Amino acid sequence: MRALLFGQTGPAAQVLQLAHVPDPGAPGPGQVRIRVEARPINPSDVMFIQGMYGLQPTLPQVAGFEAAGTLEALGEGVGENFFLQTGQRVAFTHTGTWAETLVLP
Repeated sequence: MRALLFGQTGPAAQVLQLAHVPDPGAPGPGQVRIRVEARPINPSDVMFIQGMYGLQPTLPQVAGFEAAGTLEALGEGVGENFFLQTGQRVAFTHTGTWAETLVLP
């Protein structure tokens, strides 16, 4: 799968790379798998890439803090507890949203 990541902090145009990274696989208990379809670019994203944000990246780091997408799979217990179902559209915040697919709590 593809993701925009950076291995060092600095200007986004100089440090971001489109890379192939391992697919996150199936969600575990309490997790969801999301196919990411939209990602905003905010000042906080640029500051994070530059190393100027309050939260420091763990390098190499996939960029992005916010996204929207579609639930592809639910881990055990998610549907019953949170009224979620596959195919549902969601908006969310988490680090590393500039990737094609994420598995998140």
